[in-house]
Amino acid sequence: VVRAADGHRANWTKTFAVADDHEEANGETVLTFWAAQDRARALARQGEGGARPITVAGAVDRYEADLRARGADLQNASRVRTNLPAILAGKAVALLGARELRDWRDGLVKAGMRPASADRTGRAMKAALTLAAHDDPRITNSAAWRVGLASLPVAETSRNVILPDDVIRAIIAAAYKIGADFGLFVELAAVTGGRASQLL
Repeated sequence: VVRAADGHRANWTKTFAVADDHEEANGETVLTFWAAQDRARALARQGEGGARPITVAGAVDRYEADLRARGADLQNASRVRTNLPAILAGKAVALLGARELRDWRDGLVKAGMRPASADRTGRAMKAALTLAAHDDPRITNSAAWRVGLASLPVAETSRNVILPDDVIRAIIAAAYKIGADFGLFVELAAVTGGRASQLL
């Protein structure tokens, strides 16, 4: 357990690993006393004193603020937040491991999310964690999300259905009969191949 104080009565504690009293140290989840001491210092150190390490939820919040500032799609942050369990949301980014991130992503698929959607959510999570690492030099475990949130092979398989031109024109014409806006939407989809959220 690390405990850090800022010198102004504020302090925080965080459990980050298991001592090697009964298990062999693995350098990640089970640490020797000396390795734990180094990890605790790294977590507590930031400039002139201690500041609480950013959590995954905090990283997603900062990512959303960055998206807003850049005029980018805020859904990238909200899709992560919607699918983020409390135990992962409250974990310090600097303590994340590849296995728990992989388990989270795979759990989305197991719960019924399409692999492509889980992959997209994982990419947004990687972006949030990478931004947090850029902002905080104590975060040195970026390999955890590069490995744990690697693309799913099935998510990259495109469903390339090619329709004849006359069929496409008939679909567009039928869409315009339903309404001008819907017709434009379907025609734009046919011309660009963009996702529905992009077209809207």
